[in-house]
Amino acid sequence: MRYVQILNPFSVTNSQYYGSLTAPTKFAPHVDYGLLSAQNPAALSQIIGAGFNPLRGKINVLRGLDVQADSHNHNFCMATCASSYGPNIDNDEAAPITNQESVDVVISKSAKVYGPNTAQNRRHIFMAPLSSDDYSNNRTFSFRRGATNLQMVRPTKQSTALYDIFATGFGAQAAPPPSQHIDIIQGVFEDYRSTRDSSRISSADKKRLSDYMDLISDIQRGLASDQSGTPPMCTTPTQQAESSVDLLVQNQFRILAAAMACDMTRVASVTLGMSQGYGTRHGEHHGVFGGPSGFLGDIAKSGDRVAEFLKILNGISDGTGTLLDNSLVYWGMQYAVAQIDDQHTVDDFAVMLAGGAAGQMRTGYFVDYRHDSLAVHEQRDQRLGIPLNNLLVTLMNCMGLSSADYETVAGAGYGRYIDSYASEVKRPNIQSWMTTAGRRTALPFLYTGPSRG
Repeated sequence: MRYVQILNPFSVTNSQYYGSLTAPTKFAPHVDYGLLSAQNPAALSQIIGAGFNPLRGKINVLRGLDVQADSHNHNFCMATCASSYGPNIDNDEAAPITNQESVDVVISKSAKVYGPNTAQNRRHIFMAPLSSDDYSNNRTFSFRRGATNLQMVRPTKQSTALYDIFATGFGAQAAPPPSQHIDIIQGVFEDYRSTRDSSRISSADKKRLSDYMDLISDIQRGLASDQSGTPPMCTTPTQQAESSVDLLVQNQFRILAAAMACDMTRVASVTLGMSQGYGTRHGEHHGVFGGPSGFLGDIAKSGDRVAEFLKILNGISDGTGTLLDNSLVYWGMQYAVAQIDDQHTVDDFAVMLAGGAAGQMRTGYFVDYRHDSLAVHEQRDQRLGIPLNNLLVTLMNCMGLSSADYETVAGAGYGRYIDSYASEVKRPNIQSWMTTAGRRTALPFLYTGPSRG
């Protein structure tokens, strides 16, 4: 499994991002979905352009994921920590008030994702390939614990520096599976035998158990066969002369995809900035309802770049599927969808997920988690949804992590929870989401993997 998060600054309006997407089928109360293949054939929206058309079966577009924030201004931590910084602060780089590391950092530090011998500089790749944006070219949406507190992680910006992290692995033979991974039958045989011979197991369950052990044996034989031959080569990624920003971004995405295909890294965080800096694009963000072409063009370009990266992943064979099939890619934005007179919003984050997470995610859908009633919040002119926190729990569940891996206080979940949030009666099933079990629950309909608790 690989995890990649791609975030860009600012946000767009709901009509610009979601277009005319519909979710006509009900899965459960306040959970509606529609096939992306049945939506507008030209493009899903202004931002989710035609580049995603070949990928519609392998992506999901989500609506109705909200953050419980103490401060809305200039956060870089809401989309990846499900938390803002504290009240009365206005500092882009301030850490989340929850004092929890961002979801990507939590994943990268887990022993369930990496073994102890993985090089530290390969465990987590931080990228920000656009240097034209003075707002985000030295920032990420990642927060890691320093000596005393959480700090924003600085990115790698140059292609040569990114390549150098993996240079010794490209062109070399991939390592064969370690012997302890091959001898998997021996590790479970005693448990199998005692269960099989127990008087408490029914004949039907004994047959199921026997069939399961036959499957494990087949897997072991396949691994042994793979080990007997010459290990595959780790292909050196093609790089073009970086005569344009697009070529620079493509080079870096190819390096990252090749490194993931060779299992030199499994976690990456990418910041996609703007073609113009803060002085231009921030003002245009606040005027987004006027339709500034430069700002919207930059966000649409981010979408095009995400689509190109997904195509790269989808073109690499990986076991029985592609690298995209065995990955989870999260594309999000700094804020939720912009509203009139309020661009630093926390309700309705524009979210795309791509990849099947090795069979743990349904793909090919637009899923709407907002309240069924169509009623809007009086002050925010917005139908309310469920905690974005549970999206981040879903990402961690797909990577094998449970609450024991991300909770700093048992039962508190991941991210910020505010008492007033639970009192908003037009929020879907809010009381269940605010319980310990609810806080530990992956997104309904989409996640089909095991319950991690």
